Amino acid sequence: MGAVRDDQAPATTPDELDAEEFRALFADVRNWQRWGPADDRGALNLLTPDRVAAAAGEVRTGRTVSLGLPIQLTASPDNPAPPMHHMLMVGDVAVGTGSLRFATDYIGMNVHGDAHTHVDAL
Repeated sequence: MGAVRDDQAPATTPDELDAEEFRALFADVRNWQRWGPADDRGALNLLTPDRVAAAAGEVRTGRTVSLGLPIQLTASPDNPAPPMHHMLMVGDVAVGTGSLRFATDYIGMNVHGDAHTHVDAL
């Protein structure tokens, strides 16, 4: 893989990498087992109490901004395999003897795509 100098763009682009160069790059940037074989938090380990407190200190307005995208159920050029959405129950199912009702649905989707949020990032 070509070297990157501070004064210019990278000497190679991702489409110029051969399979071995890609494997080497991936091994260098991945986080799998970075915190040991039993770790299940991954990069969340970087969110230490000190970092969370420092980030909270940056809050000025309390305004929240969603980074989620609506689930696009229609096929399009940037969504060639749209998710499947099935309503399993609608609000007519009683829970116990009171007036509480609920609905459930099923969404089956490829979690890697351009048309929806990265669900596996949760």
